[in-house]
Amino acid sequence: GNMIPDSYRLSDRTIERAHLTSVGISDYESVLYPALMGPLNDAKDVADLFGRPELFGNASKESSSVLFNRDVTESALYDRLSEVKEKAGRSDIAVFYFSGHGIAEDSTFYFILADGSRFDMNRFADACSGLECPVLFIVDACYAGLMTGGSWENIAVLASSDRESKSLD
Repeated sequence: GNMIPDSYRLSDRTIERAHLTSVGISDYESVLYPALMGPLNDAKDVADLFGRPELFGNASKESSSVLFNRDVTESALYDRLSEVKEKAGRSDIAVFYFSGHGIAEDSTFYFILADGSRFDMNRFADACSGLECPVLFIVDACYAGLMTGGSWENIAVLASSDRESKSLD
């Protein structure tokens, strides 16, 4: 399991700012990955939900980024992480939502980018572990459960599937 240390529990802390990165890929260039109906709309819905006051109380939500299809590149994701690192403090939360195709290889979870390239989510989570604040990954992709095996102290993962299962579109 991925236990969150007491210092990162959200129930007894005030979140000052919430930083969202919402990613949806529905259209793929490679014939290996068929188009998906849900991810684009899901990423938009998560961004809309993020703006609601019920989510994270009175936290400021000025820092959000929504990336779709071809705009989702490895450099864009790491650029966004750099932005969050610059802005996020200890009393904030960073939320990363990913929806699209995922594959498992050698016990590693890869999120598939629109061009068919593989994005190593475990390596990205390693980079996110350097944030001062708690990080929540919500991953809606096949084999997303492979991310739940990380040993990150400040990261929680909600996955739509386990380590060996496919997700439904």
